[in-house]
Amino acid sequence: MPFSFPGAEIQIHRILNRTARTMWECLAGRRLQKLRREGRFGFMVSSGKPQLNISGYHEARTSDGSRVAYESSVEREGPILSDQEIEFFREQGFLSRPLPIAREELANIKGTLEDLFKTRAGENEGAYTQKINSSGNMNSVTASEILNPVNYAPSLRKTKCFQNALKIAKQLLGNQAFCFFDFAVLKKPSVGVATPWHQDEAFRDPQFESNEVTVWVPLQDVDVYNGCMQFVPGSQRAGVLRHDSPNHDLSSTALECVDSFDHTTAVPCPLPAGGCTIHHPRTLHGTGPNLSDAPRLAYIMVFTLPLKLTNKSQNFVWLEQKRVVASSRKRRWMRRGGLFITVWRRMRRGELIKNSALSYAVKRTSRILRKAP
Repeated sequence: MPFSFPGAEIQIHRILNRTARTMWECLAGRRLQKLRREGRFGFMVSSGKPQLNISGYHEARTSDGSRVAYESSVEREGPILSDQEIEFFREQGFLSRPLPIAREELANIKGTLEDLFKTRAGENEGAYTQKINSSGNMNSVTASEILNPVNYAPSLRKTKCFQNALKIAKQLLGNQAFCFFDFAVLKKPSVGVATPWHQDEAFRDPQFESNEVTVWVPLQDVDVYNGCMQFVPGSQRAGVLRHDSPNHDLSSTALECVDSFDHTTAVPCPLPAGGCTIHHPRTLHGTGPNLSDAPRLAYIMVFTLPLKLTNKSQNFVWLEQKRVVASSRKRRWMRRGGLFITVWRRMRRGELIKNSALSYAVKRTSRILRKAP
């Protein structure tokens, strides 16, 4: 009879994961040493894939001894992105770089979001959701998400993290760019599942033009083993591809691209805590599972230009088919007076000043309220 003991597979899995992580850190360390000898620091990808060297960064060590690259100046006047970075973004559809932010502020943001997850902030409003992985008769929560955490922690909008992300958005979109919404994702250790390949525009109302950028900020170091962002270069040039709910589970909040594309060209973007990725709404992207022994927390801000009705006739069938529990919860809350709270929150942040934003909000809200139950 084969030798076995309870939890053997989990223990073996963790040992293999730690071994792979150690190998990755050794390789990353050698690469950073080479950059130091050449006088260059930045985020690189493997040979044969898009590369961008960003000067002006320094080397540091985290508490576990791993090396990271960070930007020395937090207080920064003028543009954040260089012309080279903007050109790279336009061509490839994504960008990976440090975000000017103090370590103390980063710790405060992380603590604030962790507290919101502990209290399940916004659950009665449909803002707090959980991803469930069903295996046999066992259901386990693998990740949690909070939509618009700024509703429960307004101080997030006053941080340098947000202000610098907005600066980046205005460089890429224009001075009319504003924050469309924000959200936070907490992947549990060891069981945090992958986020499927998708395009953000597949989640949007197809009757409006999607002119936006997303700034994704990890609040701890990330790599391929705990779920860093990965992008398919140049995929933003295509239109919106076909999507469906993963495994056709209509109750899932996630979407998965079911069209054919070459995922082998994907570029992983490992980052130190407080770095960021920036991507176009049609850039195919996803994250791997969290195989580490620690939670993986990310804060995401989506910026857009004033919304305009599109001339194209299109319909995203995958959105009409959704039957998400959190959406039903939000609908009930809105009907019981939550509509007025939502309007007040958005007016307080100045998000309904423009006619286009107000038009979108009214249309979106009426659609939510019309649905049954």
